[in-house]
Amino acid sequence: MSNLLPALMSLMMFTMGLTIAKADFLRILAMPKIIVVGLLCQLIMLPILGLVIAMGFSMSPELSMGFLATCVCPGGVLSNYVAYKAKGNVALSISLTLLSSIVTVFSIPLLLNYAQDLLGISKTVISLPLLATMFAIAKITLLPIALGMFVNYKFSSVVDKLSRVLSSFCSLMLVVYILYLWFLQKSAIVAAASEVGLPVLVLVVCAALIVYLLCKAMKIGGQDKTTLIIETSIQNSALAFTVTAVLMNNPVFAIPTVFYSVAMFIPALILIFTGRRLDYASDVTESTPS
Repeated sequence: MSNLLPALMSLMMFTMGLTIAKADFLRILAMPKIIVVGLLCQLIMLPILGLVIAMGFSMSPELSMGFLATCVCPGGVLSNYVAYKAKGNVALSISLTLLSSIVTVFSIPLLLNYAQDLLGISKTVISLPLLATMFAIAKITLLPIALGMFVNYKFSSVVDKLSRVLSSFCSLMLVVYILYLWFLQKSAIVAAASEVGLPVLVLVVCAALIVYLLCKAMKIGGQDKTTLIIETSIQNSALAFTVTAVLMNNPVFAIPTVFYSVAMFIPALILIFTGRRLDYASDVTESTPS
């Protein structure tokens, strides 16, 4: 199953590429402030917060490493879908996902190598050589995204239907993998629940709260605020599983991602419910005769 995970990851990135057009790159230039804030929250704030929480809860080095691997894998197709359902700024969500997918090729191996040294984990336990890891991540992220964008450009008439079918298939396969990992590592997951469960919940809540307060301080509101909270809270589980189970070659490191894959939907569901309530309220207001 672990051999199929990179293929699933590539398919998910290809599906995301199908939804990206030239206009998305132009849109990035139109809102640089919010883009920079979003990237800083995803790529800097969340890993630092994850490290502080892991050390604060005295997690074992192995689970800490898996915990941090989840923190350094932002975005993904799922965050775009949640942004849409929560009535967020979908264009901003796609732009952030696109940029973070490019940056994480370099940031993931750099941050995880630093974390490995900080946690005192021997290179014989985990080997993540920088260039080899960058190439491996690029092969399953940037290359499929570029291929998806090419298909979008050449065959735009079939892209909508194809992306919907592939998105549903990828989501189903990710659930299958999580269940498979649960079956494979059931005793380890149950044993780790008391050590990982609370830190994961604290991470999800604190990340959403920090982004909310930051947006309030910087006067970023409405759909943009909703989207930044989603993009920081929803992690790329497929990429995190690939990094831990394939690149790190140890399914135990993937255990925190199992917990996070469930917990990250807490702020997502709240925002979806809030977004739909606000949308319904605005519809009622507009339809009420003055």
